[in-house]
Amino acid sequence: MGVQEARAVRSLLGYKEKTAGGIMTPEVTTVTDDMTVQQVIEYLRNEAAEHESIYYIYVVEGDRHLEGVISLRDLVMSEPGTHIADLVSRDVMTVGPDDDQEDVAEMMSKYDLLALPVVDETGKLLGIVTVDDALEVMEEESAEDLALATGRRGGAGVTGMWRWVSRNGWLVVWAALFLAAAAASRAYPPAGEPLLLGLLVAAVIMRLAEDVAAHMLSRVIEAESDDERTTLVRRLAHDGLAGGILGIVVGVVAFAVIEIWYDTPQLMDSLFAGSLLPYQVWLAIALGVAVLAVTLTGTLLGWMAEKRSREEKAVPQMTLTATLIVTGALAFLAVLAAVVADSPVFR
Repeated sequence: MGVQEARAVRSLLGYKEKTAGGIMTPEVTTVTDDMTVQQVIEYLRNEAAEHESIYYIYVVEGDRHLEGVISLRDLVMSEPGTHIADLVSRDVMTVGPDDDQEDVAEMMSKYDLLALPVVDETGKLLGIVTVDDALEVMEEESAEDLALATGRRGGAGVTGMWRWVSRNGWLVVWAALFLAAAAASRAYPPAGEPLLLGLLVAAVIMRLAEDVAAHMLSRVIEAESDDERTTLVRRLAHDGLAGGILGIVVGVVAFAVIEIWYDTPQLMDSLFAGSLLPYQVWLAIALGVAVLAVTLTGTLLGWMAEKRSREEKAVPQMTLTATLIVTGALAFLAVLAAVVADSPVFR
């Protein structure tokens, strides 16, 4: 490495990580306002040809004090004898070397900039942040936000069977329950259909919990700004309405499935003896209440997860899903327990 390159690298190492100074390029094409368009073009052909990024040409004076900027388009469209002072735009967006790199990238994205100059407190031009640097920053920050939202921060090296189980854990649980129910139906046929019925309910709750958890994480990842964030009460009202409608639909479907498929109702008739409604209706109502409970609990947990994400704390997806599954199961059992509490079976 040459002396100039080594000096440039040492100057960049002096800035904090993840700041504009840390990602900027010190190679900047600069001219003075007393030059003509022809002189600048000749300069670009000869001395500035080694610069990798020539999106804008910066006008400086003295000790690289930034005075303005010229776009390549303005330069090419102007007459060769035109002075740079007549073309320069002195309203220049700048950032400081200690500004956060994510803020810099967002500014470049917002204003469609190909480069953004970095200046110190005296206005001295230190370098530029190019659009390539900004894209890398946005990709890195998106990956970090996704890792925080899914609770997989620092877990990129997890491979093999554990990684597969972490992604498909509920499928494994569902398969285990199905095998247990099948084995019980063979060993003791009267218990087979109740177990399979319970498995059907468990599958619905588990699937719903996974979908709600995924929706929560999507809200965390695409979190709104503070001035546009929906209030918790409004979210509960909106999600409660959606959960109620979904609960009714699921309940109706469950009623139809139980009515058509369930062939041995003796046990259920005994459990629900004396209740105002048939057992098929109570099972459908219990499942609908479970759907609503999972939806509202997901809204509350999502609200808490967004707060944790803003504090740069991980939001583990497995924990969220497990919590929703337990909530749905408890809601389903609570409704049935209240109905069968006075059943003759328990007297």
